[in-house]
Amino acid sequence: MPISPLIEETNVFSFSILSAGSEIPSTYEIMSMNITMGISKLSSAEITVRDGSSASQTFEVTDSDTFKPGTEIEIKLGYQSKNDSIFKGVVTKESITVSEGSVSSLKISCKDKAEVLTMNKEKATYLKKKDSEIIQEIIGNVSGLTADVTATTLVNEEIVKPKISDWDFINMLAEKNGMIVTTDAGKVTVAVPDVSATPELQIQFGYDMIEFDSEINATEQYSGVECSAFDPATQKMITATAKDPTVNKEGDLTGSTLSSVLSANPLKLTKSAPLPQDELQAWADATLQRLRLSQFTGTVTFHGSPKAKVNSLIKLLGLSDRFNGDSYISGITHSISGGGWTTTAEIGMSSESFAEKNELLNPGSEGVSPPVHGLQTGIVKKINADPNNEFRVQVQLPILGDDSDPIWARLSTFYAGNTFGAYFMPEVDDEVILGFMDDNPSYPIILGSVFSSKIPAPETPDEKNTIKTLITSSKLQLKFDDENKVFTILTPGGNTMVFSDKDKGITVTDQNKNKIEMKDAGITLTDKSNNTIEMTSSGITINSKSKLTLKAAQEVDVQGASISVSADGSTAIKGSTVAIN
Repeated sequence: MPISPLIEETNVFSFSILSAGSEIPSTYEIMSMNITMGISKLSSAEITVRDGSSASQTFEVTDSDTFKPGTEIEIKLGYQSKNDSIFKGVVTKESITVSEGSVSSLKISCKDKAEVLTMNKEKATYLKKKDSEIIQEIIGNVSGLTADVTATTLVNEEIVKPKISDWDFINMLAEKNGMIVTTDAGKVTVAVPDVSATPELQIQFGYDMIEFDSEINATEQYSGVECSAFDPATQKMITATAKDPTVNKEGDLTGSTLSSVLSANPLKLTKSAPLPQDELQAWADATLQRLRLSQFTGTVTFHGSPKAKVNSLIKLLGLSDRFNGDSYISGITHSISGGGWTTTAEIGMSSESFAEKNELLNPGSEGVSPPVHGLQTGIVKKINADPNNEFRVQVQLPILGDDSDPIWARLSTFYAGNTFGAYFMPEVDDEVILGFMDDNPSYPIILGSVFSSKIPAPETPDEKNTIKTLITSSKLQLKFDDENKVFTILTPGGNTMVFSDKDKGITVTDQNKNKIEMKDAGITLTDKSNNTIEMTSSGITINSKSKLTLKAAQEVDVQGASISVSADGSTAIKGSTVAIN
């Protein structure tokens, strides 16, 4: 049963601040405190203390270790000295302000220990892991933090973390699974929005409501969400349609009703990256859930209460049927000043994705993954045994470190079809250039290979760019000479075929020095012993360096206008019958 924050004890507000486990001196004059926490926000606190004496030129509080950066701070709030712990963190910043009249103060900024997650921007690769396992691993690597992560189901083949902070990466992984991230006293919680629990607080207009500012908006309410991606295995687009989410009971209009205001069709999101069906489904469901939780947004302020929690519900009364109901709390601010304590609850969620709100992506990334911009260098590690049989190449990204796990990249070629095309796989240890589908680092494409001083080109470039060559690793060659208009095919053993406009002919030579020459004068066949057959306009000449034998299994017919047979030695004509004339 929800209760009002306006209870008997609220007439005597109390608080305590602990520094390194001990209460701060009672002589410290606390001017104000503000504590904030929320979805995808790191909990923080700001304390303003009166400090400084112009007469003695001293700042007693500042010079003490009470609020020295790095000191652990705990803030407790309550009534009648029955205080609840509201914030735990560390001092991260101090600042002194002096206003007119030499009124001076010390402002202390405190952050949850999870703030360290915003500072680590190391790149990483995760193979065969669930999103929840990746989140758990990242948080577990930070000393002093604990994690409560709801398990996800999809096992990713590979996930690449580009140069973004651990905090941003965790939030994007959580969001694509329809979960939210909160922090409290060094504990990072990743869970689905709790929209079904019973509210602990109720706030009523005219009774315990101090301020209220809220709206209901139909412009971000679609009739549904459809997410599509290209599937290389089927060569077709596949689509997932969002399931209608469970949301809190607020007002008298539903998201479906609001979508009819402008006759909104389903929101259609597409990806070029080949997202699997279950990931598309999670993306669609998470997007529609976020949109439905954004139909009511605003703030409500009331007397301070420790029962106001992020990712919970608060009951609103006396605001008309349109706004009454259980509102979802996405943020909390506790404000202490002038001897009083108020709490402001932020209700509803933004329709924008985490990446959009934090400017982490370009328009094509859609918030499904942290983006990687531009091209990247890859080193080929394996060209066979693709586990998905998609003819991918395994590459390692040097920017991720020498000990990073390699990932599988599709290979771009200028001609590819069903069992035909240009088939040129790179060699292991080649340097290749990678692009990324939709800037998603988990879906790389090899755009080509590059030469360098360590991996030199097979030819030395000249000013006229005369020679173009295609050479395999075993030195099989196709060479193009643009200056002389010569095309040459070579093997490492010395077999060649030369097509030459300069010499006006074709020459074929094998590794045994046997040669066929086809030129404007005719055709010449020469073997390694310099025996030749010449075919020209004058006739055919056979020249043997030793013996010439003509033999047929049956008859031999030699005809001509005239025939001459001569020999320096004896001449013999043999046969069972010899007929002359």
